[in-house]
Amino acid sequence: MNNLIRTVLILLCTFFLVNLSDAQTKVFKSLEKALANKEEVYHLDLSQQGLETLPASIGNLKMLMRLNLSGNELEFLPKELSELENLKELNLSNNDLGSIQLNNNNIWRNRLNPVNGISPVARIVSLEKLNISDNYLVALPDSITLLTNLVSLDISNNRLDSIPKSIKYLQNLKELNLGGRYESRSKLGPITHLKNLQKLDLNRNELSVLPDSIGNLANLVILDANSNYIYKLPVSLGRLKKLKILALHFNRLNNLPESFLKLTELKQLYLTYNQFYAFSVSKELEKLEVINLRGNELVHIHFHEPGKLMRLKKLYLDANKIEELHESIGELPALQHLELDRNLLRKLPQSMNNLSTLTFLDLSENRLRNIDPIANLRIEKLNIEWNPIR
Repeated sequence: MNNLIRTVLILLCTFFLVNLSDAQTKVFKSLEKALANKEEVYHLDLSQQGLETLPASIGNLKMLMRLNLSGNELEFLPKELSELENLKELNLSNNDLGSIQLNNNNIWRNRLNPVNGISPVARIVSLEKLNISDNYLVALPDSITLLTNLVSLDISNNRLDSIPKSIKYLQNLKELNLGGRYESRSKLGPITHLKNLQKLDLNRNELSVLPDSIGNLANLVILDANSNYIYKLPVSLGRLKKLKILALHFNRLNNLPESFLKLTELKQLYLTYNQFYAFSVSKELEKLEVINLRGNELVHIHFHEPGKLMRLKKLYLDANKIEELHESIGELPALQHLELDRNLLRKLPQSMNNLSTLTFLDLSENRLRNIDPIANLRIEKLNIEWNPIR
């Protein structure tokens, strides 16, 4: 009898969990239908519906966990939004929000002059992911510190002219996107206190340098600072021991600090369209899989002990000024994809006949008269157009 009761209980629990899982994966796309089934609504997607206002009744969806309001025309948020006590993900991107704060009338519509106060968003303490990108925000409220469970915050493409110091208290934050703040050249100090940060996006911020304190972000895995005016990297960059992806394309760099060699976990390096004249790849960076140096001023590139770069599969050296390649390029044991187009190459090093793993090679728009060193390679895609080959 006991076994029978146990079996029945297990079946009932399984049935309940399956039904709960099904309910949580169902996506409602109509507010009217959601309100008619409010006990069953966990995910509501009202994106791209031309909404200019959000009714106060949104606060009745007590079970709601994911809310997508992106791509609408919202200028303000109702105070009832703060009543969604189970909400974990909120997407407010691509709206007309000028400030997500309250004034005495419970709404704030002015795009230019944010005021102090508690925003409805900042009172949803259950939030883990918040996306308010592509709006007209010029500031964030200090009350954002109430979002202590926040793991991901995207405030890119707004009009922020400063980063609130209070952001440093969001110690659970792992992903932060500050890209495209346009009008801001403010200090990044507050974000360098975020010890658990793993992904940081600083693209299009008119930055000329990264602060020394960037080295405090010991758990950083991805750093994207593309499309700035960065001409120098801090020595402290070498303290980012867990960094795997570094994106610095479209900047003004012409060298890297020696501490760069300490980034031994680095897998992808993007330095497209900078001002490098020469570049060396050291054996310390043996986990590199992708190097992109397209569109620099490169004349010389050298690989130190290339045989130890066992994971390097993709190498982009196109649109540079390389006249001659060092023999070390032919000793990369795993290279599959190589782009050398739009250079000044007159010949290929004999060592390139060792690139047995190569499947893609672009040599177009050079000055090559022959390609003898690679004649015996089985390259699937080979482009040699616009060369004076005989």
